[in-house]
Amino acid sequence: MGGLALLPWEQWIDAAIKAIKRKMYRQRWNRDLAISATWPQAEGTVYQVNSDASNRREEIVYYYSTPSGQHSGFFWHWFDSSDEPDTRAGGIIKLRYDPDDHDKSVVVSFPLVIR
Repeated sequence: MGGLALLPWEQWIDAAIKAIKRKMYRQRWNRDLAISATWPQAEGTVYQVNSDASNRREEIVYYYSTPSGQHSGFFWHWFDSSDEPDTRAGGIIKLRYDPDDHDKSVVVSFPLVIR
């Protein structure tokens, strides 16, 4: 099944919607970074990468360990048209987790460190 052909004005609206979604995600991430500034930091391992080519982003699924056990999370990695996604399972990320709810986490660093 092929892609949907959009008229020029539909392409413009589509691009505007994607730009707004990306900006809102960036703002939410910056807010989460500020909230998590005092949380403990840990390393996480990328478990799976799911591509969303229509939005030029990848869903990065990861897991990490805390004193209470193993936890997981995900985040969206948005990239520009000039960037080529090179995220792979097994990569290492830096994250912060909520000491009161270890299932809440915020990714601090990107790109990934590949081991």
